Amino acid sequence: MNNAITIPLLVLAAYVAWTMLILLGLFLARTRHLAAGGSVADFGLQDSSLFIYRLSRTHINCVENLPLYIGVMVLISFREVSNSWIDSLSVIYMIFRIAQSIIHIFNLNSLLRFSCLLVQIVCLFGLLSFGLFG
Repeated sequence: MNNAITIPLLVLAAYVAWTMLILLGLFLARTRHLAAGGSVADFGLQDSSLFIYRLSRTHINCVENLPLYIGVMVLISFREVSNSWIDSLSVIYMIFRIAQSIIHIFNLNSLLRFSCLLVQIVCLFGLLSFGLFG
């Protein structure tokens, strides 16, 4: 097995870093909320107009989707499949993952956020296909 880091594995590292960055933002937002006299009970409010709620949902969404990318990367890595399509699909996936997160955090266009998700799904199916069929 080749120990060189590939673009898809770099994207995996970027995905983990992005998820951790959102977690840090969530920690800071919650700390600020509590310091301003807010309640821990406020963290459970399901109100998309609240920044802290959207940040929390964005973090959860990243965590929910991370195993899907990890799964296809494990398959591709173990099968030692590598080509420019895999590299491109991985980068596109990450670009749209970040875009979806930003759109969600700042409560921008829901249709655009959904479009970002669709692009990610297409990328994952493409990566899965390369993992299965080479």
